[in-house]
This record gives sequence, structure tokens and C-alpha cells, in this order.
Amino acid sequence: MLDTLRDQISKNIADKDGSLSNEEQNLLKGEYKLARLRLVSQRIMVLFFLLFELIFFAYIAYRMTMAFNEAGLINGTPNKEHVAILTLDEAITDKYADKFISKMIEITKNEDVKAIIIKLRSPGGTPVASWNIADTFSSLQKEFLNKKPIYLYVDSMAASGSYMIASQSNYIYANRFAVVGSIGVIMEHMVFEGLAKKIGIGEETLTAGEYKKVFSTLSYMKPEQKERVQKEVLDVMYEGFLKVVERGRKLDRKTLNEYAEGRIFIAQDKRVEGILVDKVIDWTKFKKLVIEKTNLEDNILFNRYSLKKQKSLTQSLIGSSLDLNLNIENLKSNSTIGMIKWEQP
Repeated sequence: MLDTLRDQISKNIADKDGSLSNEEQNLLKGEYKLARLRLVSQRIMVLFFLLFELIFFAYIAYRMTMAFNEAGLINGTPNKEHVAILTLDEAITDKYADKFISKMIEITKNEDVKAIIIKLRSPGGTPVASWNIADTFSSLQKEFLNKKPIYLYVDSMAASGSYMIASQSNYIYANRFAVVGSIGVIMEHMVFEGLAKKIGIGEETLTAGEYKKVFSTLSYMKPEQKERVQKEVLDVMYEGFLKVVERGRKLDRKTLNEYAEGRIFIAQDKRVEGILVDKVIDWTKFKKLVIEKTNLEDNILFNRYSLKKQKSLTQSLIGSSLDLNLNIENLKSNSTIGMIKWEQP
């Protein structure tokens, strides 16, 4: 384009006996600069699209690697023997527990899985959901003890309901900086009684039964209501929690009571050694330990299993798979009305 414009300028000069007016010279110079700018812009656009394609194909390659890893397709070898890693990394709800339990059972039935690692990264959750996972985990560990060992590793957090799950393991391994403990029960709700009175908002509820409605966002509980909820709900839940940990960790109640005040601890704290945690070990060394204890080959694969919904390999490659639609609204804020949680405060 620039060469063509230069030829045109030369021709115009020749036609005029080698002379151009100042106006013509300025006009031709402007056209030349504009053509040069367009050429530079075109080159930039070409480079941009090349860079975009490079990033796109690099991402596709990454997604393929992740998808093959999830499917056990490494180096083109399907269904290769491996160690399964299943991570519990959400607030524990009933829906999440159902999916986690189903995945645990599915993995134990996989003949190519030679050992299982349950990795904990959870602050806790509801009592029923936490207990369902803990009970299933305990049963599977006993059932597959001599066939397919199941190990538990606290990666970053096993607090409250999550620790209740950990307590059912034959042996608790943990990262040195992992948070453990928070053995306790909490029930909370927000009250706007003072604000309601100022702006003239009231509440009217009809019930049959003296304690049918205990919680209200517009009024505080009466002393007798608090006492009844404390004795008949929280204390009962707390006692059940203690019995689960007591049985799982094989502790006497006096020893357990020192750690069951809702406090959290760091795994490397010597006070919890042999009580809340059995061995502090880094992740890399832990994997080597699993290989040794299970008598596996040094080059065995460690495959991470996910609870995310995978509809197809194609969707995995393009990253369009859907995450679990967890209903954890009641675990997100203090506005939960009457919600019981085994959760890190």
C-alpha cells in the first residue's frame, strides 16, 4: 500500500514538471501517514489474533490433560491402577453429604483404585450431614481395611462437623499448619427488636403449642425458652458429638473435655499430639508414606476425583461443566434463624 502511494506521488510530481503546490504536498503527506498508520494497525491485529489462538490452544491442551487425569487416562493408558484422592472442601450440607458419600462408595468399588485418601478442607456443617459422612467413612474404612486402605489427611481444616468426620479415621494425618478441633454446637439468629420498635414494625404469629415458635428476628427469646432450647437441643447435640469423638478417638471423657470447648488448634501444637491428631506430616511425604504402607509401586498415579458434575469429555475440555448446586444459604451468614451448625465460629 505504501509503495503504491509513493508511486502515485512520483507520478503526480512528474505530471506537473516535478513541482507541487504546498497544499498538494501537505495532502499527499497526510495520505501517506494515514496509509502507514493503517498498515501498523493491521499488523497489530494480526499479532493479537495469533496470540489469542496460542492462548486458546494452550488452554485446550490444559483442559485435556485435566480431563484425562480425572478419567485415569494418563499417557494413553485407560483404567490404570492408582490412588484415589477425594477432597471434602465445602460447608457440609445434606445435599453435599449425599454426593460425597455416593462418590466415596463409587471409588471403593473401582477395582483400579488401590488406596483412597480423604482430604479435609472444611469448616464444618450441619449435624446430620456431618454424621452421615462420618458414619459412612467409618464403615467403609472397616470394610476395606485389608483390601483397599482408606487414609485421612487434614490438608488445611477439619473443624467442628469436619473434625467429627476425621475422628472416625483409624489414624489422623495432618499438615503442620492445619486447623483442627472446634468441637461444639452453635445455634444463632439475628434480632432486630430495638430497630423494629423505633420504626414501628411488629410481628403477629398464631401457634398451637407453647414452644412451637421460639425464634423471631423481631424479639429476643424469653429466659425459659433459652433454657429449654439449651437443655433439650444444644446440650443433647453436644453430648452426641462428644460420644462420637470419644468413641472414634478412643479417649476418656476427662481428656476429651479439655479439648471440647469449641476451641480450635493448630495441628503442630504439641498439646493435641495423640489426642486430636496422630501424626503431622507434609503432603509430599504423606503420599510416599501411603505408597510404603500399601506396598505400591513408586510410580503409581495419584488421581484426584471431583464432585463436580461432568456431563461429557467435550464439556470438560471447554470448561463448561457445572459445579454442584449447593444450597448453603443457611450456612453463609448469621441471619440463619434457628439453624444448628457444627461449624468453626
